[in-house]
Amino acid sequence: MRHENTTKAQQYFEQAIVKFPDSALLYNGLGKVFKAIGAKDKAHKNFTKAISIAEQSADNNLPQYQADLASIDVTQ
Repeated sequence: MRHENTTKAQQYFEQAIVKFPDSALLYNGLGKVFKAIGAKDKAHKNFTKAISIAEQSADNNLPQYQADLASIDVTQ
C-alpha cells in the first residue's frame, strides 16, 4: 500500500470501529493496515482484538484472523 492509501485506510477503519466496536472484521482490517506500514505491535494488538471478538461471536472468519496474527513476528 502506498502511504497515502494506508493513511486513508487507517482513518476509515478507526472511524468505523467507533461506530461498530464489536466488529472483528474492522479490527482485523486495521491490523492489516498497521502490518503494511510496519507497525507490528499495533498490528498484533488489533489482530488479537479481532480474534477475541470473533471467539465470543462464533465468527466464521476466526481462522483467517488467527492466520493474520500468525503472519507477523513482533520479536523483530
